[in-house]
Amino acid sequence: MDPHARLPWQTDGWGAGMKGREAILFGALLSSAGPAEGSSVRADDSIDCVQRARHDDIAHSHEPDVSFRALLSACRKRVARRDALLAKLNAYAPLAWYETASDEALSGAADDARTAFDGLAVVSRALGKEPMTDAEVSADLEQIRAAVTREQTCQADKKCMADRAARKAEEKFFAEVVSSLCVADKDREQAQADIARERANPSGVVSLSALHEAGERVQVAQDQIRALGPAYTAVRKHAFRGWRTECQ
Repeated sequence: MDPHARLPWQTDGWGAGMKGREAILFGALLSSAGPAEGSSVRADDSIDCVQRARHDDIAHSHEPDVSFRALLSACRKRVARRDALLAKLNAYAPLAWYETASDEALSGAADDARTAFDGLAVVSRALGKEPMTDAEVSADLEQIRAAVTREQTCQADKKCMADRAARKAEEKFFAEVVSSLCVADKDREQAQADIARERANPSGVVSLSALHEAGERVQVAQDQIRALGPAYTAVRKHAFRGWRTECQ
């Protein structure tokens, strides 16, 4: 066997051998059963897996439909397992994970990721996919270790933790107060522009219902701005200056 030849599940025609009853059954299973919970099962993943299993002489049965059902079910579980491992590894990407993780989770992050990478390599091969290279895995693990070190260093530094608390407070204030004020101010401005445009209608016919609707929008926006104003002033020490100043 040519060591450089692509195996059946690695070729562009990976589904070519699936015909007749098996093709119908495969489509029916995917469309009726849907992906396993929490999985992003795709047809090509499952077909690749089935083709690989056949290449490895796993599927043997005098009842091809039964054999195919069992094989496809096993392949779907492999895809779900792969997605679960990817989700676990992706959780280490955001900075927020390190800031909220327990000491135990931080200390074990690199080892847990290593285990997940090992499992991902196994299931990737079972699905007929090339796993990550050792260099790629090592680079990702190094990033996780560096993030853990940064977090542990920050937790031991009072200034770092104080700066973080201030940043989180500002983010919360902006999301709950400033952003809402800016949305209301934009809505008020747009409604007032709609009123001016309706009154300046060149036909001379003014829609009273349109004026009434726009007027209500102005009132709602102004009420929200007044309601949030005190909270804004308490933090910023000045009155709200409009969305262009605060949210651009």
